[in-house]
Amino acid sequence: MNEINNPLAWAARAEEDYSLARSALRRKKPLISGACFHAQQCAEKYLKAVLVAKGQAFPKTHDLLALKDLCTQAGQFLAVDANQLDVLSSYAVQV
Repeated sequence: MNEINNPLAWAARAEEDYSLARSALRRKKPLISGACFHAQQCAEKYLKAVLVAKGQAFPKTHDLLALKDLCTQAGQFLAVDANQLDVLSSYAVQV
């Protein structure tokens, strides 16, 4: 991502992942795994957009709970269920 310090660039990329997730689910034979991966990526990029907007540094991670906690520490409280974020995190790329 060229505009790493631009929250709108993060949000634009998140929207791309959202579109890909929806497209994967709309197929005649839905691509569930791919949709879940892109849904995780969408959430991750939106959380990182919030952190960038708040001027908060974040580590290279796919852990949505950790990113949500950083948002809270930065004063941005998000009404997102922690259990759902935890499940969604499991669809991230495992390295």
